[in-house]
Amino acid sequence: MERSKISVERPKKATAMTLAKLQHPSKTPDKGTEDRGAAMSFKRRPSPRFKEHSLVRALREIREGGDSVPAGATGTVVHVIGGGIGYQVEFTAPKHLVISALPSELIRA
Repeated sequence: MERSKISVERPKKATAMTLAKLQHPSKTPDKGTEDRGAAMSFKRRPSPRFKEHSLVRALREIREGGDSVPAGATGTVVHVIGGGIGYQVEFTAPKHLVISALPSELIRA
């Protein structure tokens, strides 16, 4: 009687990359970290340019809705939007307004 050959694939060894994916599936390691083993680094979101309660100055006229703030007006950051992609700034002069602004529209006062 003839025996049939059955091939069995052996499981691959677990690498640091697969272990990291199992432990932290939401995090994605930097490229090229497969070779570094356990010393893996993860990308982090950069810190915002301005923190809440920072004094800022408008670099140019900022318009929102029907209201506007002139260039050079000084205000206070009251909320950081999306880790720093935008800011809500409270201006008191010439009018009392809270306006959303981009980082490129503001500078430290």
